Amino acid sequence: MNIANDSGASVRADINDALAALVSLSAGATAPSTTFAYMLWHDTTTGFLKQRNSANTAWLELFNLADLDGARYAADAEASDTYAITLSPVPSAYFVGMEINFTANTANTGAATLNVNTLGAKTIKKKYDQDLETGDIESGQIVNIIYDGTNFQMQSQVASTPPSSVMRSYLAGLELFHDTDTDHDIGINVGMATDSTQAYLITLAAILTKRIDATWAVGDDAGGMNDGETVGNATWYHVHLLYNPTTEVVDAGFDTSITAANLLADTAVIAAGYTKYRRIGSVLTDGSANILNFIQVGDIFRFLVPILDVNVADQSTTYVARTISTPLGIKVQAFGAIATTGTRFIHVKPVDASDGTPSTAATPLSTTAEATASSQVSNRWWTLTNTSAQIHTGSERASTVILLTTEGWVDRRGRDD
Repeated sequence: MNIANDSGASVRADINDALAALVSLSAGATAPSTTFAYMLWHDTTTGFLKQRNSANTAWLELFNLADLDGARYAADAEASDTYAITLSPVPSAYFVGMEINFTANTANTGAATLNVNTLGAKTIKKKYDQDLETGDIESGQIVNIIYDGTNFQMQSQVASTPPSSVMRSYLAGLELFHDTDTDHDIGINVGMATDSTQAYLITLAAILTKRIDATWAVGDDAGGMNDGETVGNATWYHVHLLYNPTTEVVDAGFDTSITAANLLADTAVIAAGYTKYRRIGSVLTDGSANILNFIQVGDIFRFLVPILDVNVADQSTTYVARTISTPLGIKVQAFGAIATTGTRFIHVKPVDASDGTPSTAATPLSTTAEATASSQVSNRWWTLTNTSAQIHTGSERASTVILLTTEGWVDRRGRDD
């Protein structure tokens, strides 16, 4: 801006030019040729409003005018977690505090990045420094982010935010029962449970039945075994709820793994988007690969026919580990009946407990009372197993007969995790 000492028309033209510059903030693709300390310039190439420094030696970037009129928005057109957009006006570089809104073309499936006008892909973080999880961004969601100098911090609510009512290890309902094909079908009653990561509340709104003798497939009355595995003889299978955090759809399946490792690696399960799980019970097959009949009430599982797991005549005063018919990989409270013959008394305890020799007068006493020489005595037993489904039996003398049945177990189903 310079009003030259000239004729009236020229002076008026200079004044009009100066006023136009003031009104438009000297808007233009190139900087004004004549500058003054603290003057303003709207750089139309970058969109920034700039101000001359006090020494009139450089331009300082104040902010992008696009932020004021909502123009710092674009739609993503990518088909993966590497989101990309093109803004207009074109930003020259990322800067701390740069705020951007974009519409995601696809839901994310894990950690994600955003590349703005090919300035370089920057990681999108939630909660300041955490990578995104599957489903945090939904297809069609408008995402608000701010650049912090290294990453984009996500300001908009993540789509997969779990309900605030989620309680650690919560479980209600979800009892198991034999369905139409009692040898192979397991039904799951309605209920809800927190997933194994304590982040999502899984709600089963209708009874769901899965088949242990068929390859896993989506839905009710469909297969429940992971691809490539067939139901085995005399094998324990854990029953897992499966959860898609993006669609909130619930399914289930069987796995020898307590962490559903094989199910979650199954091609069909992956394709259906199931990434979360919660173990809700366990079933045992017999020698013909049929599920042994049981009943469940709450956390109590009871075989319809007790299983004779121990039948020996050589029990000594040294405790012996006995494998019984309870789920593998977890500790449960097992129960059943126990019997012995002759003038002996026996005791049942957890493998990792330090009970002494059974006695009628001192700790730990005994599980059964002493029988006469020609009689048999029986009693109930109840003790904790280890993760190998073992308990300890002991006697106060050598060559003791022990008959022990397993009737069932109490499974907390993850409530203590």
